[in-house]
Amino acid sequence: MSSEAIPVVSSLAALVELTATLVRARDSVEVATILRRSVKWMLPIDHVSLVVSKDAGWVHLPAATAFEPSPVIAQVLKTRSAIAIDVDAGAVVGDPSLTTLMVLPLVDENDVGLLILGARDRAAFSALDRGTCHLLAHNVVSALRMVRLLERERAAREAAEAAIRMRDQMMQAVTHDLRNPLGVVMALFEMVVHDAPDAIPAEDADSINISLKRMKGLIDELLDIAKSQSGELKLRRKRTDLSQLLDEAVGSARSLLRGRTLDVAIERGMVGMFDESRIARVLGNLVSNAIKYSPSTGHISISAHRIEAGVEIRVTDSGIGIPPADLPFVFERFQRARNAAGIDGNGIGLASSREVVRAHAGTLEVESVLGKGSTFIVQLPLPS
Repeated sequence: MSSEAIPVVSSLAALVELTATLVRARDSVEVATILRRSVKWMLPIDHVSLVVSKDAGWVHLPAATAFEPSPVIAQVLKTRSAIAIDVDAGAVVGDPSLTTLMVLPLVDENDVGLLILGARDRAAFSALDRGTCHLLAHNVVSALRMVRLLERERAAREAAEAAIRMRDQMMQAVTHDLRNPLGVVMALFEMVVHDAPDAIPAEDADSINISLKRMKGLIDELLDIAKSQSGELKLRRKRTDLSQLLDEAVGSARSLLRGRTLDVAIERGMVGMFDESRIARVLGNLVSNAIKYSPSTGHISISAHRIEAGVEIRVTDSGIGIPPADLPFVFERFQRARNAAGIDGNGIGLASSREVVRAHAGTLEVESVLGKGSTFIVQLPLPS
């Protein structure tokens, strides 16, 4: 390799390395900091500064101070053409030791900034150096474009997170306020049934009781979802037999079978410290869903047994299944599979169930084949 080619190769290698560093910058201040730290290794310069547009003005980075363009700089911004300044160069950036500047516009579709490179040596910025400066400016534009995209993404994410927090707070407040009047209605209903059993026909009383319990369950699920998102979901653990809870969930669901067949295989003695009412609601949701999404001639299978990590509960149906595109979202709040539009549901039960299981340090997963059925798998820890 000739001696003349060595500086070219060296500059290009340094430029490639610097570009790889710039594209990882998280904001424009970091871009400016990287430039100030690294450019002097590839060019014979003593000053590097970055000027970017902000709020209808100009900011000098990395110090983030306001920048007032001189007439010469204003001309660069207007014409978007690079210039070399050899007269009063130091006055442009406030460093009287500088004798020459290269001022390069940073141009993309919308914004214009400036890359200012300065040297104390009037002989700096040879033809080769000027070519390197232009390549550097091009790469800085790419880095700033990436930074703007990241900043917009962060702003959008922060706005979305703020909206979700507000929604959760509102949902928690509304559902909490609904619990009190519902509790009063349920208490009054129980008093009427107890004190005047003939006042309401038995069939109507059963229907009212089911509706009130369903409403209470819905409110509890909404509260659990909101509390889990804010970190306020507190479990009321006590010694609980999961085998018994499953027996109760199956017993309550038998009246809903209406021609569907049911196989149950539950290992006995699976006892741990759980929030009994919440785990019971999870199991009830899974069993009732298996029935609801199965045809009248369908088959439901429920099994529970110990595994190394604790207990595994499987609820399998022969129903409509879940489309593959919907599987990743089946546990998201207010989300329902597209093929479930004609079936009663609100997209809350599975979301609430997953949060409750997670709060118990367990997992809730699903396996499904469209048109053939689904299996929901709960794993919960048990004491060894």
